[in-house]
Amino acid sequence: MYIEDRIAQLEMVSVDQGKQIEMIADGLGKLTIEMHKGFAESKKQNTLLRHDISLLQKDLSGQKKDIKSLKSDVISLKEDVSVLKEDVNILKSDVAIIQQDLKDIRNEMDERFNLIDLRFDKMESNFNGKFDLLVELIKAK
Repeated sequence: MYIEDRIAQLEMVSVDQGKQIEMIADGLGKLTIEMHKGFAESKKQNTLLRHDISLLQKDLSGQKKDIKSLKSDVISLKEDVSVLKEDVNILKSDVAIIQQDLKDIRNEMDERFNLIDLRFDKMESNFNGKFDLLVELIKAK
């Protein structure tokens, strides 16, 4: 009976091993399915990420073009400001010259008015002298 017991034990062991193999195969199948799902999902996300990266790269190249355009605009504006500063300096110089000319004209006008005042004073004294002479002549007649 020893052999029969051993055979029975071996049959039980082989049934248990068969069950274990089935469980392992079932688990391996489920794991394989999950792995395939995971890889498919990962590929899908990778594709979406690549698409998003492509869009971002396009946007970035557009932004780079805009930045280059803005830089050239800034350079142009700086040049314009430089020209305007030169113009302002020229205008300041012109204003200073005009102010000096006005001072000179005022001084010249003051001198002329002083000469006119002197002439009027001289004419007045001449007139007074002749008037006095006329009054004497009328009194003498």
